[in-house]
Amino acid sequence: MRTHFLSFAVVALMVTTSCFARTVYLIGDATSSAWTLEEALVMDSVAENIYEWEGYLYDGELKFLLQHDWVPSYGPQENGDTLKAGLHDLALRETYDDPDNKFLVNAGRYFLGLDFSGENVVLTVERIYPEALYIIGPAVGGWSWDDNAQEMMNEGNGIYIWTGTLSEGELKFFEEKDFSSTAYGASEAGQALIEEGKYDLEKLGEEDKKFIASAAEVTLFVDLNQMKLTLSHETALPEAVEAEGTVLIYDLSGARRTYMEKGQVYILKNGTQITKIFIQ
Repeated sequence: MRTHFLSFAVVALMVTTSCFARTVYLIGDATSSAWTLEEALVMDSVAENIYEWEGYLYDGELKFLLQHDWVPSYGPQENGDTLKAGLHDLALRETYDDPDNKFLVNAGRYFLGLDFSGENVVLTVERIYPEALYIIGPAVGGWSWDDNAQEMMNEGNGIYIWTGTLSEGELKFFEEKDFSSTAYGASEAGQALIEEGKYDLEKLGEEDKKFIASAAEVTLFVDLNQMKLTLSHETALPEAVEAEGTVLIYDLSGARRTYMEKGQVYILKNGTQITKIFIQ
């Protein structure tokens, strides 16, 4: 998608010209610099009028600056629009009297591309998800990558699944088998992972907030779109489902189901075998 974006931008430069910004900044509490003007994140200039940035954004607001000042700036056409994958025409704020529109961001890793070459300033948004996600900690045997790390099944679009037996103890999630890589943990240190249901998931920084699991056979669903961890215990299924072959049925949010509907995607677990299917 990034290649197509850049190719389109280069072609556009051949047929149209416009005044371009020498420096473009990201600012807002969705960024690591929050609202501090002097620390606003700089986008990379990859071609005339073309700027790119890739990194992690937090829950919060976001807009774009052309200098270390609040005007001029660019934001969505409507204040509070969600930053979603795709193309967005941006609105220019030229004076302090103009509406101060900002995007609302759901936490996650993003690729952002800005194209100033046309009549409208266009923002390209792409969500980026890690290729792998690993569980590690005493709840899965210890802190050894070689002996204890459990790789979750990547179902695409930021959803990861793992089924197995947890011991009582700590656990967290990493994008690589490396303690310096991006890690995810609980919203508060020592969050008990006992009851079935959804738990808030956070990208870890200086504060090392781990989940505390209880001993149980479970299925864990991580959804990096919603930043949620879902815990499902393995329990007996209703007779109607057992008749189909003792297959455990889950939807993509991790909730147990007793039947499947047309047009939906489900995760089936039969013993240690896990399969994703689409019901036509």
